[in-house]
Amino acid sequence: MDQSGEPCKGEIPDKDQQLDTLVTTLHDIGAIKFGQFKLKSGSISPIYFDLRILISYPNLLKSIASLIWQKSKDEKLNFDVLCGIPYTALPIATIVSFISGVPMILKRNEAKTHGTKKMVEGIFKISNRCLLIEDVVTTGSSVIETATVLRAHELIITDVISILDRGQGAYENLASNGINLHSILSIDLLLNSLQKVNILSQEQHIQVTDFLNTNLTSTDLKIGIKIRSLLPTVPSVNGQKLLEIMLKKKSNLCVSFDLEKWLEVLDAIEQLGPFICLAKTHLDTYNFENYEQVLEFRRRILQLSEKYSFLILEDRKFSDIGSTVQKQLRSKPYELSKWVHMVTAHGISGPGILQSISEFGPISTVLIAEMSSEGNLASKIPTYSSQVFEMTSGYESSVTGFVSQSKIGKFGESEDQINSNWFLQFTPGVSLTAKTDGLGQQYTTIEEAIEIRNADIIIVGRGILNKPKEELALTAEEYQIKGWTSWTTRMLKDI
Repeated sequence: MDQSGEPCKGEIPDKDQQLDTLVTTLHDIGAIKFGQFKLKSGSISPIYFDLRILISYPNLLKSIASLIWQKSKDEKLNFDVLCGIPYTALPIATIVSFISGVPMILKRNEAKTHGTKKMVEGIFKISNRCLLIEDVVTTGSSVIETATVLRAHELIITDVISILDRGQGAYENLASNGINLHSILSIDLLLNSLQKVNILSQEQHIQVTDFLNTNLTSTDLKIGIKIRSLLPTVPSVNGQKLLEIMLKKKSNLCVSFDLEKWLEVLDAIEQLGPFICLAKTHLDTYNFENYEQVLEFRRRILQLSEKYSFLILEDRKFSDIGSTVQKQLRSKPYELSKWVHMVTAHGISGPGILQSISEFGPISTVLIAEMSSEGNLASKIPTYSSQVFEMTSGYESSVTGFVSQSKIGKFGESEDQINSNWFLQFTPGVSLTAKTDGLGQQYTTIEEAIEIRNADIIIVGRGILNKPKEELALTAEEYQIKGWTSWTTRMLKDI
């Protein structure tokens, strides 16, 4: 096989030769790289896989698709339709569909906000068996996310074929979700093939193996299994996205970017982006001088959101009647309806506020049920937070969670009785040490907020941003590590 993916003339390779040649070809085109690569998690990897470039090698794509089709026959897999995991596996699945004659369906990353608003495109029937196709699996999170959506459409998902299994827990994780993993290449086969042809030294082989074996702990695997089993109970799409980001980045840290100048905010997000799952903004405090600056801020924060994988929560604290809130969402200069993922809102005006926000499609609401400021009036009404919770009835899919100091549910419910929907708890006023700021803000420790008060996401502002610029990243990382450790401890305490 040359770099185009075609066998050399006169060559009839056996299966082992075919796989060895595939590995060296992937290396030759740059789909497999060795060196020092910083991952989104911040760790340094000695190996990097970039199978996205396969789209530039059509003959190689066809060869890989043929191997996948043959794998499905060798394993005697039974399926009516197939689906590629967005995005890298989509062209591969398309070619498998073409050469096999098996229909393909497509799972969207998010539902359209117009037309049919479908999450799954294509023709299928209830109880059709669907084969999933993936490029590289690590923990299997993308596979499980896709399977969850397809199962919600009453498709049967039992198998996935991947080009490469990195050997970092995907097999076990997928099995716990009722999915069998079949891979064309294992990481051991890949490394051995490259060492045989002297592309990889024995020292590099050991280095890569050690990294892959130590970079995923049993805690990572357990928390992944636990959270993904609970994803169907999270009613909002943004809530599910946020949990996936939390798992990927090992972070439940939200930084409240309470700075005065919009360029300072962007600079801080650039530094702290690797450590956060959520950025909380206060747009009306950023001293924009004109609409063009707002547009530039929007453009750049969305780029950072993609670069570092975090969502954006505008802490607007809506509290007016529904029609006014809709105008506030649409109006210039901020035009929140066009770009933020979530907004905060008070419950004081009643459920109409949820209806008004839900009509903007992708945006979801984080309801303010409790506050961390001393003497706040909501704390003086015993049933206030439970009444805010009851507002969500009928609007569950547009509510991501609550800003609160404790778990929110119906009045009189015990901790074990609290709702079957998992609304995330966002807890502000979290610090490395318990204290007050002299202006009514009360702080609690990370451990108390998460392990005792049941916070899912900790919101930190001045505890990080008041540090010298050269200490910002280190401080954020400390909050990230301690917050994630406390959250996984709480979530796994019954396992």
